[in-house]
Amino acid sequence: MKKPFWIILIIIIVIFIAAALGGLVFGWFNPKASEQSQKIPTASQPARNIVALGDSLTQAAALSSQLPGDNPDYSFATGTQISSFYLSLKNAGKNLTAKNLAVSGATSAALLTNQVPQVAAYKPKYITLLVGGNDLLQQLSASQFETNLRQIVCNAKIKDAQILIATLPNFIAMRSDSIPACTNTNLSPALKALAVLQIQNYNSKITKIAQDYNLTLVNLFPILTSEHISTLDCMHFNIAGQQKVAEEFIKKITP
Repeated sequence: MKKPFWIILIIIIVIFIAAALGGLVFGWFNPKASEQSQKIPTASQPARNIVALGDSLTQAAALSSQLPGDNPDYSFATGTQISSFYLSLKNAGKNLTAKNLAVSGATSAALLTNQVPQVAAYKPKYITLLVGGNDLLQQLSASQFETNLRQIVCNAKIKDAQILIATLPNFIAMRSDSIPACTNTNLSPALKALAVLQIQNYNSKITKIAQDYNLTLVNLFPILTSEHISTLDCMHFNIAGQQKVAEEFIKKITP
């Protein structure tokens, strides 16, 4: 005997109500199931890089008689054996890795050709730039140095990356130590004055470029002394010098 239509309808309605209540009760007694149904996937934040550009100063070359050659673990920019710019930011909780592209002996022209084309691949958050020492030794004019440096900045600029550009230190003041490495290559007062003038000419170009391109300027000229010079060659930074430079870079980052 067939059941009346209204009885079948009631049975169907009861089944739907039971299913709905069952799902609701299941959610009450299984909070994780409820949470999972509401959870929205979030994209993970990949690590960004600190990319260091420069010459032997950024490679921490010739630190001392015990540490000749390149010693990038002591680099002010990316080192792990001092409180470097990289390590200080990483320890402060920033998700960063480091890539030191600096090459000992690099001039501004060589940096433009060999280092800058690699920058974009590392998706940098920060770029450190210290160059000019080898240009000084090769007596490159300040105007040509400026031209090279402008091209470096234009080609290295990455969206939302902060470029920190350093002036050259006062190498002549640093060389005033009485250690043999310094006294063996003593300069006359006239040559010292000429060298300081050329360093200041370079630094005026660096300062102007920092202003023109809204870069972060790190002024090293007044802060390094004979306490920061290598006993190996009286030219490069020692470990204390690398640490001092790192501190100046770190000061430029807003907490």
